[in-house]
Amino acid sequence: YIDNCVHWLVGTNPATALYREWVKLGALDGAEIRHPDSLYTCRLDGEEIALWRDAARVERAMLWYSPADGREIRRLFRAVRALSGLTGGAGLLRRTAAGLPELAVYARLTTGELAQRFRHPLLRQFLTAVCDTSFSALAQLAVMAQFCAGNADLPAGGSAAMAERMAARFRSLGGVLRLGAEAESIDLSGTGGIRRACGVTVRQGMHIPADYVIVTADPATVCGRILDAPLPAALARRYAAQPPQRFSAVQAAFACPSVRVGFSGELILPFPAGEDACPHASSVLLREFSH
Repeated sequence: YIDNCVHWLVGTNPATALYREWVKLGALDGAEIRHPDSLYTCRLDGEEIALWRDAARVERAMLWYSPADGREIRRLFRAVRALSGLTGGAGLLRRTAAGLPELAVYARLTTGELAQRFRHPLLRQFLTAVCDTSFSALAQLAVMAQFCAGNADLPAGGSAAMAERMAARFRSLGGVLRLGAEAESIDLSGTGGIRRACGVTVRQGMHIPADYVIVTADPATVCGRILDAPLPAALARRYAAQPPQRFSAVQAAFACPSVRVGFSGELILPFPAGEDACPHASSVLLREFSH
């Protein structure tokens, strides 16, 4: 069973507001939460470092490998500790970072620029293995902070069980699920410049009235197709200006006891010298699902 959707989830610490929100939605209500010892491991030239549960252990390992990077390593972990109590999206993190001296420097960096502040190649790979070089450096710091704070763990059953729990909660409140009903159009009422969504027509020709319609698809596939309205100009400019971020990995499950796999979670390995199968990447991520 390979599940690349929820292999770790922010909001698994019962002391956080996000955990309570997940429980209210049914997503974590009664779910077993698994707490792996590490989230990912990087190997390079016979050396290895992992994002372990204990942030101090990660810091010590980085200092052991590269004492010359000591100043940057200590600064990095001051920022990780400052972030450990925060949850939210990238926008919230950037706004918060502006007011915290420990974080302000990272709000202006990409992960690639962050990695270049370190001399040791293993540390550079470690800092760009999960969030590639085009991401905000705060994204990498957030991964480290949330995992080490016990707030980014694995709900048993992954995304399938999580969706089933949420569906059960929805139905218990009187909700009705219409699975396999492809939306043909979002129906609008009103005239002139102001029109409001009043329901959805599905492919079977049935109109489903609604007070609100929540769209969870890519806006570029909705506007002008399901919704009789063009993509807003500001959003169209963002689509044109920002190339899509690409993420690739090898997913694997092993038919053997997990102790024989040799790693847990994710293992990041460099491409062999001269390998041209993926010219825009310097490493490959292998994710195991023995759990």
